[in-house]
Amino acid sequence: GCGTGIENMHLILMQFFIIHILGEACAVVRTGKIANEMGFQVLVLNNETDLDPDEIIKNYSANELIKMVEKPLTWIEFCLKHYQKEFDLSNYSDKKKY
Repeated sequence: GCGTGIENMHLILMQFFIIHILGEACAVVRTGKIANEMGFQVLVLNNETDLDPDEIIKNYSANELIKMVEKPLTWIEFCLKHYQKEFDLSNYSDKKKY
């Protein structure tokens, strides 16, 4: 599964906020798609550690987490980066799929 889900009603209730998303990639892609279609500016924490925020603070520092928050990816940048891992971009067929 994708873990914690955000439904349309949740997003309607948050309509005045810029959304910063943190979570498993499939949940981020799905939630970001819905939020983007609803007109939200979607930003995704650029977390390459695979750790939860509390683990980042514990293993590194709060400043490390702050750095990630200050330099988020747009939702489309996140999607491109995520799907790029699934394809061999030196292969023409995979490039077409990407």
